[in-house]
Amino acid sequence: MTIGNRRKTERLHMLAGARVRVGGVSHEALLHDCSRIGCRLTMDQELPRGEEVHLTLALPGSNFPIEVEGVVTWCSPIDFSQSFQLGFSFLQFARPAYFGQLALAVENEQNRREELLNPGALRAEDVMLAQMSPFEVRRLAFLTTLSRQLNRSHDTAEVAQIAVDNISGAMRAERVLIILGRGGADLEILAARGTGPEPSSASTSPIYSFSRSLAQRVLEDGQPVLSFDVESDEALSNSASLDLIGTRSILCIPLLCRDKTFGLLYLDNQMERAAFSQSDLEIARVLSELVAAALERGRLFSQLVQTEKMSALGTLTASLAHELANPLAVVSGISELLESEPIDQDLVQDLVSATRRCHALIKDITNWSRLDEEVPEDIQFKEVMSATLPLILPEIQRSRVQFTLNMEPDLPPVRANVNKLSQVLVNLINNSIQALKGRKDGEVSVVASANTSDMFVRVTDNGPGIPAAHLGRIFDPFFTTKAKGEGTGLGLSISRDILSRYGGTIEARNLPTGGAQLTFQLAAREKVKVLAG
Repeated sequence: MTIGNRRKTERLHMLAGARVRVGGVSHEALLHDCSRIGCRLTMDQELPRGEEVHLTLALPGSNFPIEVEGVVTWCSPIDFSQSFQLGFSFLQFARPAYFGQLALAVENEQNRREELLNPGALRAEDVMLAQMSPFEVRRLAFLTTLSRQLNRSHDTAEVAQIAVDNISGAMRAERVLIILGRGGADLEILAARGTGPEPSSASTSPIYSFSRSLAQRVLEDGQPVLSFDVESDEALSNSASLDLIGTRSILCIPLLCRDKTFGLLYLDNQMERAAFSQSDLEIARVLSELVAAALERGRLFSQLVQTEKMSALGTLTASLAHELANPLAVVSGISELLESEPIDQDLVQDLVSATRRCHALIKDITNWSRLDEEVPEDIQFKEVMSATLPLILPEIQRSRVQFTLNMEPDLPPVRANVNKLSQVLVNLINNSIQALKGRKDGEVSVVASANTSDMFVRVTDNGPGIPAAHLGRIFDPFFTTKAKGEGTGLGLSISRDILSRYGGTIEARNLPTGGAQLTFQLAAREKVKVLAG
């Protein structure tokens, strides 16, 4: 198909990747505008007017790169750079379908820009479904399909993976990640597509290459970031990580829930397929809203299931503890009498030990099934540590674990109870110490930090970490990874319930460098609502 004079056709401005092949040599280029009969590019190679070339254009909305023969119509150097802008007229498309795809892409890009220039409420009478182009119909069908697939699962990790798998193709993105903020500098990769974790033999959790500073910026500001050319973007040109990864175009969209940013959608390219445009940003906003809603739905469903489970178990265990208490008191009294009798004392000690363990189990069950009626008040974290240290120091000294405590100055007060939070910390620290059993270089740290609205406490160890299959269950009542007879499986469940009563949360994860970290969060005094006891 042969095309003639470009000036008779209206230009459409856009940004996308392109290649220019002159003879047997290909050059990367950036497409600035395009019409049905020609285009304008920026590249680092000067070409004479009349030079015939082969062009490969990756247009927004195009299902495949467009291959077309063209001729240079003009070439102009760009001031203060070693690049050139060139105009091309199309001569012949490799296939007739390429011309149809170009015309459709140009038309839809124009429609998107007109919608951006004329924002307003979408009214039912404005939606003329019968006049939608085939591409617009396919895009609407994709959003419908994606929404249906996201609602297929209640598991947040599965939902996130479905999202990145679909978004990668729809957005022409070489890499897609869903990243969650965990407070402070902690970031969690919930799902990834187009990139694999870096190899690390010592790692219990995969490490992915991405710009952490940029991700933190989006999480903190709650504003999207779009750069169609990172190398020429002054705001990103000094990013060593983006340069190391080889990122050329990047798009980051915050994930919001109730106007609070909890994560982000991270897309990037190395100019192999296309640069992201302003239209891509608008589409990504819609996709991020679908993803954020699906992730929040999964989180709430998980909480609902856990609440129902806890309610049923609470009734059962309270009854069980009551029924066991009386006969165990009798057994305990008899075992004490037997200690003075001339019989095998090993058997007596076994009986005493078993009885004490049953009493400990009943105490844990009672604490788990109901929270004591202790009145919450405004407290400082240093008060909690003052109550905790005397309880854990003997075990720390006995196990010879190196223990460190780091508290930011001026931590905000929280609404809670000192003894209850101390109970949480004792549980977490003891779990870390037990995970280090047999190690001579064991380390446990407690770090307390805060941002403008929340306080975070992280208990970290350098042990073997938590098996991936157990991460989703460690807060379940009676679930334990300890040897038989060494734990009731209620410590973490009790800790979570205590924090939940004060509007807090707790999460566990494995660290990339090895070991486990449990983080609990409590809202600052002016933000929290204490649940009725």
